[in-house]
Amino acid sequence: MIALWLSAALAIEHATLSVHASVGDEVIVSVVDDDQASMPGQTLTVVHHPGSPDEREVGIGITDSLGRVRWKPDQGGVAELRVGERDVLRFDIATPYPSPSAIVPLVLALLGAVGALIRGRRK
Repeated sequence: MIALWLSAALAIEHATLSVHASVGDEVIVSVVDDDQASMPGQTLTVVHHPGSPDEREVGIGITDSLGRVRWKPDQGGVAELRVGERDVLRFDIATPYPSPSAIVPLVLALLGAVGALIRGRRK
């Protein structure tokens, strides 16, 4: 589980991402004011690829009584978190890639099948 901590109020003091967000991993977004008091009832949205032609805004929820929302990013790349209408935090969502060790057996099996097919047609 990843925790994403924000500071949002009339004047934004700071916004930090404690750990890198990654596609498919749950993120807990916490919204607090300047005095570090939780801010329940805040509407949170994420804008994927802000400012680009592929920009996509997604509502991720409304903060609970502790000022938190749970969220699983479904898309990688640059994103912008908004509390209400305010842009609070810009960050990158990592896209997990399969490890090479998982791909190699698959490629070898595919090449073996193609080789067997070619050999079978020559007979």
